[in-house]
Amino acid sequence: MALGLIFLKYISDAFEEKHSALLAEAEEEAARSFAAGARARMRVMVKRLLRKYGYPPDKTEHATVLALARAEVVCEEWAA
Repeated sequence: MALGLIFLKYISDAFEEKHSALLAEAEEEAARSFAAGARARMRVMVKRLLRKYGYPPDKTEHATVLALARAEVVCEEWAA
């Protein structure tokens, strides 16, 4: 009887560890997915603004990358 209870406790603890790890992994994946989606939406908005205000098309990609990099720096400062 005691051996069965010990085994049950071991299995329960192992399950809890695995469950916690899977939940943490799922939360990280959701955060990465959200960040990638937000980055893509920002890229579209920046390109639309550049086009709207007549920015030269040959320099648009560089300006978009620069704007996204600056936005990431500002977000990191806000998060800190």
